[in-house]
Amino acid sequence: MSVDIFRKSLSDRVRLLGIVAASLATMNVLVLLLFGSLGEQYGEILEAMPPEILAALGASDLGTPVGWLNAEMFSFVIPMALVGVGIVVGVGAIAGEEDRMTLNVLLAAPVGRVRVAFSKAAALILLLAVLGAASWASLVIGAALGNVEIGVDKLLAGTVMGFLFGVFFACLAFGIGAATGRPGPAAAISAGLAVLAFMANAFLPLVEGWERAQELSPFYRYLGTNPLANGVDLGAAALLAGFAVMFVAAGTIAFNRRDIGV
Repeated sequence: MSVDIFRKSLSDRVRLLGIVAASLATMNVLVLLLFGSLGEQYGEILEAMPPEILAALGASDLGTPVGWLNAEMFSFVIPMALVGVGIVVGVGAIAGEEDRMTLNVLLAAPVGRVRVAFSKAAALILLLAVLGAASWASLVIGAALGNVEIGVDKLLAGTVMGFLFGVFFACLAFGIGAATGRPGPAAAISAGLAVLAFMANAFLPLVEGWERAQELSPFYRYLGTNPLANGVDLGAAALLAGFAVMFVAAGTIAFNRRDIGV
């Protein structure tokens, strides 16, 4: 790995990371403060909704901290923030540089393509880890300020699984971009599959005969085990991480072999 490329990749995304982290942290705190003051009453109202809708929201009991956070933050906002940042950075890592005609500057240095790819992939994962850490810290602060009883370890488990979900799609975007050098298709495919994963997890259980197909969705591997209540599912975590490694490896191999259009 090249330390210089790693540092440059991080510094290029500091502003994006700061904006998303601040926004996500603010939402986390406000949602927990709201639950601390209105959570039980609001939960009673929402629990009158059909159980299928609650399942699509990723919550079975909105009158509890776990159910509330699953519905308000962990079923969409937190994972999509991680996925969104991951796809933007993942696409830009190789394909974006190539499209902007700046990749030739990196490749002119005495650093092989594999080292370039691994340096950028490492920076991508660290950026998502920092975003996840900021989200977790704000959840802990929000729970304390709102007197919401939920374990710090449970919040960490939910955050870790959200981080791995984000890494899955970030590495997919990285791999497609590195293999093709085309940022548009890499972003479209990655974002499209992320939306499809969410839709499949939410709606396949409602279709008779297709209930088990939900388990094929990466979103199910992230939230289906209810990490806020049950902790990190090691099998699901290993599956998301394993695919992420495969995406990076495949993209790096293709990047190392193909002609670069710069």
